[in-house]
Amino acid sequence: YMENQKKVWTIKEAFAHGWHKTKANFWFIVALLLVVYAVSYAGQESAIGFIISVFTGFIMASVFLRISRGQTVTFNNLFTDLSGGKFVQYFVMMVVTTVFVVIGLVFLIVPGVIIGLMMSFSAFAMMDEPKEVSWKSNAFWRAMKQSKHLANGEKWNLLAFFLVALGLNVLGALAFGLGLIITIPVSVMALAYIYDALKNKPAVVIAEIPGNAEEVHASETPETNINQ
Repeated sequence: YMENQKKVWTIKEAFAHGWHKTKANFWFIVALLLVVYAVSYAGQESAIGFIISVFTGFIMASVFLRISRGQTVTFNNLFTDLSGGKFVQYFVMMVVTTVFVVIGLVFLIVPGVIIGLMMSFSAFAMMDEPKEVSWKSNAFWRAMKQSKHLANGEKWNLLAFFLVALGLNVLGALAFGLGLIITIPVSVMALAYIYDALKNKPAVVIAEIPGNAEEVHASETPETNINQ
């Protein structure tokens, strides 16, 4: 199998998608971010502050991925992806990922950045795990491997994306912080767009025929379409 080399996403397309979805769900997103901020602020001085931050991160990843995919999200179905086992797996994943990135940054900055880029889709990959996943399973590792697989060969493109996202959110912060209400969801849903684009990109199958080698494009032949 050979991966199709055709570019399946661009930074412009990703941010255009993020902006469109944010604009279409603006008031719900504003209300959600205010609730998340209030919950995070209330728990920041407590011993469970880190758990609260991971919990809100879980909800945000779930909500923004679903909105990015065109699903209707309200406060009534806010916890659709949440279960005890899945949250434990997400929590473990975030701890392990953070440790890897920090170790990479401590020894040499570049390895930490690379690890961060490779793990950038792990939260979305965890959302695609079954809700009934056991807390004792290795779903966290599957999500991390899936993220690494999708980011493979995309590191420079992802670095450019995150630099643009950083600049956008700095501008949002300069607007008395109010701009972050727009720039954060735009950036996260732009990343969700990239995740789905890479996850669903077609592959090129090389069919070896005795005496002849024929390329069959998966995008042209539904039977050979492979979701990454």
